[in-house]
Amino acid sequence: MAQRFTKDPFYVLDVPRTATKPELEAVAASLLDALAQGVRGAARYLTPLGERRRDAGSVNEATHALREADTRIVHEVWAGLPVRSRAIEPAPAPAPWPGGERALGWRHR
Repeated sequence: MAQRFTKDPFYVLDVPRTATKPELEAVAASLLDALAQGVRGAARYLTPLGERRRDAGSVNEATHALREADTRIVHEVWAGLPVRSRAIEPAPAPAPWPGGERALGWRHR
């Protein structure tokens, strides 16, 4: 499920859901060029679950996915979520309950 958010083509390409096919192709070409030249910031993008790494393969996959009308519709829905610059941190694990096993009848000590 997390990949649904982190690998959404609209996030990878950093384009709005209303982008046309020529706009998508132009952005993809620009990103591939920036990645090849090592432009600072080109290798990162924002998602609802925080910042992720972008490479030429992810740009090509995203471009291919948005070329297909049926696939694009699904991605348009998911791309409506707000993005975050920091990853979501899981809640800390609760402290162990001393005597919990005995209280629940799992041990007879």
